[in-house]
Amino acid sequence: MNINKLVLLAVGLFVLFATTITYTWRWYEMATFGEVTPDIFHTWIAIILSMSLTLNAIYFYRRLKIKNSHDKKLLHYMLANYRIEITPIAKEDGGGFMAAHPELKGCMSDGETQLEAVANLFNAKYEWIKFCLEQGLEIPEASRDK
Repeated sequence: MNINKLVLLAVGLFVLFATTITYTWRWYEMATFGEVTPDIFHTWIAIILSMSLTLNAIYFYRRLKIKNSHDKKLLHYMLANYRIEITPIAKEDGGGFMAAHPELKGCMSDGETQLEAVANLFNAKYEWIKFCLEQGLEIPEASRDK
C-alpha cells in the first residue's frame, strides 16, 4: 500500500474516531449530569482512544490480505463507523466499563478502563462480523455511514 494512502487512511480514521468518542462522551455527560463539562482530561481520553483505534485499524488493514469477497466484506464492516456506547459497570458487578455497538446486537466488551473496554470492543467486533459472514447472517450497515 502506498504510504500516502496509509497516512490519509490514518488521519481519516483518527478524525472519525475522535469525533465519535467525543460526541458519545458529551451525550453521556448530558444524560447523566444534565450538563457538559469540557476539560482537557476528557479531550486527552478521546485522543488516546482515537489513536489506539486508528493504530489497531491500520494494523488490521495491513495484515489482512484481501484475496476474496469475504475478506473485502470483513474489511468493509470493520472500518464502518458504528456507534459506540460506553457505560460504567456497578461496583457490585465487578466495576469497570462496558463498551458496545448497539447496531450489532450482542457485540460488546468490557474493561477496567474506558480505553481497555473500547480496545476489547474492536476485537469483539472483528469476531462478531467474522462469525456472521461465515454463517451467512445479515450484518447491518453503520447508521453513521448512511
